[in-house]
Amino acid sequence: MDTKDIGVDAAKLAGLQIDLLQKIRDKQVTVGHLEWFNKLTREERDLLLGCKSVSVLFEQKLFGSKFELSDELAKQLDLASSILNSDKYKKTTILTNVIGPQELINLGFEVKADEIPEIPFVSEDYDIGISQVLLYLTPELLKKSGKELLKVLTNLFKKNKLGKILCKVDWSVNEKFFIFVPIDAKATSGKWFLITLPIPDSKQKNYLDQTVVLRDLLRNNYKKDREMPDEYKSAIKELDDTKYAEIKAIMNNDWRKASQVLIDLKINSNNRPSFAFIKLFASLYLLVNQEDGVSARILKERYILTNSRDSDGSLICFGCLDFNGAGIDHRTPRSSDSVLFAVLLRK
Repeated sequence: MDTKDIGVDAAKLAGLQIDLLQKIRDKQVTVGHLEWFNKLTREERDLLLGCKSVSVLFEQKLFGSKFELSDELAKQLDLASSILNSDKYKKTTILTNVIGPQELINLGFEVKADEIPEIPFVSEDYDIGISQVLLYLTPELLKKSGKELLKVLTNLFKKNKLGKILCKVDWSVNEKFFIFVPIDAKATSGKWFLITLPIPDSKQKNYLDQTVVLRDLLRNNYKKDREMPDEYKSAIKELDDTKYAEIKAIMNNDWRKASQVLIDLKINSNNRPSFAFIKLFASLYLLVNQEDGVSARILKERYILTNSRDSDGSLICFGCLDFNGAGIDHRTPRSSDSVLFAVLLRK
């Protein structure tokens, strides 16, 4: 290589350094991304560089196996990322909009290619004017009991020096929702989830009124020229004005009965997260974004009302995840305050 070539390469390198620093400032690139790339071999980098529209190569660092995503799934991931990370959502509080197979692999989880289904969402699902996160969970994570999941996450938090997952919550440690209930006990393959949060219109509202917000958000995502799935039609139709008035009357007279009626509504049983799900999501989000410090604690100053109940009939909320651990609280259906939010979950 002559002196002229060296000068050209040096100029290119200087330009790349400036560009990289700007991308780090804009949070398009993280230290974790650079560490992952530096650990790849020359062969692996060449494969990634040449994959473009053919496939995306993943390396299973922990288990030593490699696999490729199908062309269609690779395109679906690119679509999700391009919309969720677009300038329209750039100034939101969301740091990472996609937690997919690669992110799970980077954390040490085993991911199998033949267990990954195609992503069930389209562009209209992503672009709804509110920040969202696309999440992939393996069947193993879906089937773990609450106690098993807590053990896995506790070890990861300890390894990464992120503090505790839970603060002192003596009242909940013997509860069924805390110990036993998994996200999906019958899972035979992985699943994709689309999580909409935070939903500003859901704060200062009780559980019933939050459910109306979720219903309307889901309904408004389907315009006249887009067919709505039957399960959504049924869920929206179920909570009409008559049903709303009926539940409101029950809330005023028997809050325990009301809490059961509310979580039995399809919009809540299918499109609100369970305690197990929101605990796992908030923990994975923090682990993936830990280089961003306190900003990665997505529930640091808010609680999420779930579709889980305790043995007394109260509705469970989870949140305020700081270094000392998240809180678990129980509320009646009538409860509302400025830190209590709802999350729309699609799968």
